[in-house]
Amino acid sequence: MNHWKALSIFALGCIISAGASGQVRTVTLGITTHCPYGVGGCWAEIRNGLNLPDAIEAIPQRPDTATQTFNLHMRQSWTPDPDLFAKNFRAMNVGVDVRGVEAMVDGTLEVQGTNLVLRASDNGPLLRLAPLTRKIQWDTRRKRAEPPTRAERKAFAKLVACKDPGRVRVTGPLVRSASALTLEVRKFQEISKSGG
Repeated sequence: MNHWKALSIFALGCIISAGASGQVRTVTLGITTHCPYGVGGCWAEIRNGLNLPDAIEAIPQRPDTATQTFNLHMRQSWTPDPDLFAKNFRAMNVGVDVRGVEAMVDGTLEVQGTNLVLRASDNGPLLRLAPLTRKIQWDTRRKRAEPPTRAERKAFAKLVACKDPGRVRVTGPLVRSASALTLEVRKFQEISKSGG
């Protein structure tokens, strides 16, 4: 079944609940540091480069050195902006390259034209959903991005095929193309009305 036909079936077969609130729960940054001691050895400097009190609620004590990532808990008022972190590292003069930004977003699904979108809050931005193209997690042994698992490659198609999913939690890379924000679906789960 092709992508557009699947979306049409989704639009006809699903009753989407309107008005449910949602939010960006966490953001995972995939980073490469210029520091010779790696992400773990230079974590204090990297943390200092995340001086964004209006956006970030909590920063972890340690990064995940195996995947060269770390999770940030974002403030509920934060408007998704995948470029924010790289800009701030540059402004703070911290030697870090952001490989990618992954978001875990709660919201409701809608269909707009031929696009499946996630409404992250009542009046918030719509995030266009798309299949996963690459992961931000790093394979340190092979020195390349971790390859997606079979389940991760099929997650978007599985979401499209869902019948009446209600509220969902979608996790995947957050990317900006032109003026649109796209959330690539690496995984998802249905969540209860109480917030999962």
